[in-house]
Amino acid sequence: MTLRDSLSVPRTHFKSGDHLSVEIAWKSVRPLPEPAIGFDIFDAKTSQHLFTTSNYDHQISFSGISGEGTLHFTIPFLALPMGEYRVQVNLYPDSTQPEWWSQPEDQLDDAVRFTVTHERVTNGLVFLPVHWGERA
Repeated sequence: MTLRDSLSVPRTHFKSGDHLSVEIAWKSVRPLPEPAIGFDIFDAKTSQHLFTTSNYDHQISFSGISGEGTLHFTIPFLALPMGEYRVQVNLYPDSTQPEWWSQPEDQLDDAVRFTVTHERVTNGLVFLPVHWGERA
């Protein structure tokens, strides 16, 4: 797994609000019926689960993939405050089956770690863009 910035440069240090690009290399010795690839972000210190996404969530099918390749997605605004984070990646071979999410076929619990910085101290679980102004 590789994390990249908006210029496609591999990085493990980002700022709150940065563009984050994710590449997940995969290899399968057999065709997978309807795989779901899960991507989770956890706080590295507390293990609090902060974010999940998957191709299933976005109704993107990778039906019948086999061999090897790289999957890619982007997070255009990294809404995380300062801190250290770890990524977990899960592979579910057939998302058409009942309770397919209950048992991954493969799991990388600590696939990559990254840090987020900010010019100022931030608190909370997310960093949301806010525009302050005065109303007359």
